[in-house]
Amino acid sequence: MKTTIKTKMTQNISLNNKKISIKDYFMSNYPAKIIKYKNYRDDLILICPLCNWEGTAQESETIENNSACVTVECPNCEKMLLIAEFPLAN
Repeated sequence: MKTTIKTKMTQNISLNNKKISIKDYFMSNYPAKIIKYKNYRDDLILICPLCNWEGTAQESETIENNSACVTVECPNCEKMLLIAEFPLAN
């Protein structure tokens, strides 16, 4: 199996004779970490496998809350890094 990875995220990789974007490869092979909300903290250290950004959830400035979860994205490439699920109401 020949794999070539180039440095720019917009470029492609060849994987088993199929070309896919580097971003798609990392999105599918490095999914966001899913945790329970009770384990979420703003000072969690996160590392983006796509662009190597490193920092806390708070430093990312991309924290979003909705009715089901809190999400944190990489501030550089917008890859979803963390999902903190709220407990479901019975």
